[in-house]
Amino acid sequence: MRAQSYRPLEIIELTGRPMSELLSGRTRLELLELRLDRRRKDEGVPVPVLDGRSILVTGGTGSFGQSFVRHVLEHHAPSKIIIFSRDELKQYEMQQHLRDERLRFFLGDVRDVERLKRACEGVDVVVHAAALKQVPSCEFFPLEAVQTNVLGTLNVLEAARVFKLKRIVVASSNVLN
Repeated sequence: MRAQSYRPLEIIELTGRPMSELLSGRTRLELLELRLDRRRKDEGVPVPVLDGRSILVTGGTGSFGQSFVRHVLEHHAPSKIIIFSRDELKQYEMQQHLRDERLRFFLGDVRDVERLKRACEGVDVVVHAAALKQVPSCEFFPLEAVQTNVLGTLNVLEAARVFKLKRIVVASSNVLN
């Protein structure tokens, strides 16, 4: 079996906008809808990929995670969104602010593969946005950065493999202007 090679995509290639602009809130994630729809071959009608689906968002209380969750709640009809994050306070604040019955909050860390596997049960789509993103912190604490950004991503992929998930979106904010 021949291994497939993939070219990493930068966020600017997907949206046409710098990540800093997306995170600032000055720009809506309008192109996200285009990326989250697919067309039925027989009808040519867009079918939202997220409607009726259970979505797990790692790093769901971070800046991208919160923006993504708000966008999905406003523009799609998911059956539920699981916010996976290690920040108990941000989970509480997000729960109080959004107050949506489709939201579930799951306290955990992407460095814990068993916790991730538990969170992935019954999930259709994983959006992996958990990462340490501040370069000075990553330089000062390189082991933490590797454990979260590298091993955490591998753990997400392993949990998705165990549950045979077909849709995994990995968000990266390495393109900043």
